[in-house]
Amino acid sequence: MMRLNSMYRAVAANKALSVGWGLAAMLALLLIAQWTSLNLQRSQLATHVAASALSQNYSAQETKPLLPPPPAPYAAEARTLAVASGGSGDADEQPGQEAGNEPLIARTASLSIVAKDFGSVEAAVKSITARYHGYIGELSSSSPQNAARTLTATLLIPSSQLEAALAELKQLGRAEQVSQSGEDVTKQYVDLAARLKNSRSTEERLLNVLRNNTGKVKDILETEKEIARVRGEIEQMEADQRALRTRIDFASLQLSLTEDFKASLQVTPPSTATRLHNAVVAGYRSLIESVIGFFIWLFESGPTLLLWAAILFVPARWIWKRWLRAKWLRVRSGGAT
Repeated sequence: MMRLNSMYRAVAANKALSVGWGLAAMLALLLIAQWTSLNLQRSQLATHVAASALSQNYSAQETKPLLPPPPAPYAAEARTLAVASGGSGDADEQPGQEAGNEPLIARTASLSIVAKDFGSVEAAVKSITARYHGYIGELSSSSPQNAARTLTATLLIPSSQLEAALAELKQLGRAEQVSQSGEDVTKQYVDLAARLKNSRSTEERLLNVLRNNTGKVKDILETEKEIARVRGEIEQMEADQRALRTRIDFASLQLSLTEDFKASLQVTPPSTATRLHNAVVAGYRSLIESVIGFFIWLFESGPTLLLWAAILFVPARWIWKRWLRAKWLRVRSGGAT
């Protein structure tokens, strides 16, 4: 009997041990499956973020406005920018060397002209600007009565065509003031290209880290935040680069045109009747304005005046009665004596 009980206990222990091992195996399989699913989700998230960042980069590059090709003197520097920005170019070209050979100058000029035939000046300015493949940044004109008409404009002319454009614009009238100046922006241009190249390399490394990241979600979010920051810096530097390139390729010309005006002598002065009529009209307008102004002031300040009158009425009435009573008492006392 004891032997049979021992056998039953051994069998029960074996069953319990088998069940325990089975539960442990199932728990291990569940943990492995969960860990694999989490890594797969992180990998998909990283791939999606990387693809989104790259697509935004490509779309931003595709939507950027294309500038006209750089003039011949700056072709070497354009190759330098391509090399510094990670584009194609000769491997042995260095930004400093190219910048030293071809300095980059942002040119500005101003021109003041007095024109006799002012009626066709605006059309001539637009025609000259279009002929030299430039464009008008700003243009304004004024035509005051009994005074000279004026026109001011900001013209952006290709730097290589500035001298020819100035010579043709001078033919519109008598040039009273001409000036030119240039700013060397070579160092600024090359430094910007180098910083842009470094930022793009940083962005590429961060994207690689995000693709291969199998750590915590917090680390993934921090990496995404850093990628967004670097992408913002890159877009700002690209905008600065385009603006600087425009300053190099296009000279800014400030144009001021004034009509050669001769005042006409008015032989017959206005008649007395006309002057009296104008004076009556002016007086009538002044009267109407003053009446309207008084009613406006009354409507704006009337409620406030009524409120203060209501507040001060009782104390003022009491003071007035006290004064009258005191006066009556003095008069009565004087009559009694």
